Amino acid sequence: LEFVLNAVDWLAQDEDLIAIRAKERTPPPLVFESEALQELVKWANVAGVPLVLIVLAALHLWRR
Repeated sequence: LEFVLNAVDWLAQDEDLIAIRAKERTPPPLVFESEALQELVKWANVAGVPLVLIVLAALHLWRR
């Protein structure tokens, strides 16, 4: 990614931007009030998102 950004800056003929890059920042960890809430969020992402996609696909096929 760094190479691509530098290449774009070079193509834009702005070599001063090549040396200036933002620091890499790591997002803060998620803190949950309880372990039960953490498990709920985990399973909502693991099973809930695919389930929503399956329901949307079924609705799409049903409407056809």
